[in-house]
Amino acid sequence: DTHYAGFVEKPDLHYVQVVERPAAVASATASSSWKEPSREAVNMSLRAEKETTGGKRRLASDLYKIMMADTKEAGFSLQPKSEDSMDKWTIKLFQFDSDSNLHKDMVSLGVDHIELEMSFPDQYPFSPPFVRVVRPRFQRQTGFVMNGALCMELLTNEGWNPVNDIESVIVSIRSLLVVGDGRLEGAQPPVGTSTSGKKRARDEHYSMAEAKAAYSHLSDYHKKKGWDSSGWWARKG
Repeated sequence: DTHYAGFVEKPDLHYVQVVERPAAVASATASSSWKEPSREAVNMSLRAEKETTGGKRRLASDLYKIMMADTKEAGFSLQPKSEDSMDKWTIKLFQFDSDSNLHKDMVSLGVDHIELEMSFPDQYPFSPPFVRVVRPRFQRQTGFVMNGALCMELLTNEGWNPVNDIESVIVSIRSLLVVGDGRLEGAQPPVGTSTSGKKRARDEHYSMAEAKAAYSHLSDYHKKKGWDSSGWWARKG
C-alpha cells in the first residue's frame, strides 16, 4: 500500500479511470412513454426558451428532459435546491443491485437513498458540474468516494466532454458507487453498539468544504499520475 494525502491507496481499487460514455448508458428518457408535463417541467421548458445564453439554455433543456422522464426506473430522482435557481440540484440515488454491499449496508442502516448535490458552473456545458455526496458517509477508500468527492475523471476539466448530458452523468455515478464496492460508515458497528450509533452514522453528512478540498487533492494527484496507474480499470475491460 502507498499513501497519498492521508489516505491509503489500494492499487486494486482506487485512483483509476472511470470510462463512461453517454452512448453506452441506457437512457431513461428514451425508454419512457409520454406523460403529461408537471408544472415544474413546463416552467423549465419556458425558461429554456427565455434564457439569453447558450449555456443556460442547454442546462434548462437538459433538466427539462430529465423532468419529463421516468427517472425512478433508472434509480434516481432530481429536485432543484431552490425554485428560483437551476444552478444547484439535489439528487437521490436508490434501488441499487440487491447483491451489492452498498444495498446491504443501506438496509442495515435503514437508509433508502444516497443524497448527492450537483452544482453547475456558469461555463456549463463546457465545464463539468461539481458533484458531491452529501449523506450518508462512506467508509474510507470505498465507492470511489473520498470525503464526499468522487474519484471520477468524467467530472474533471480534463475528462469532461460538453456532449455529456446530466442523466448520463447521474447514471454513471450510480454505477460507480457499486463498481467501487461502496460501503457505508456504521453499517458494521462493533458488537454491542446501540441502535443510536447507527442513527448517528445514518444522519452524518459531508460538508461542502471537505468535499471541495478532497476534489482538489484528487484532481492534482491524477494530473501527475494519470487515471489508471494501477491498470485496475484496464483489467476490468
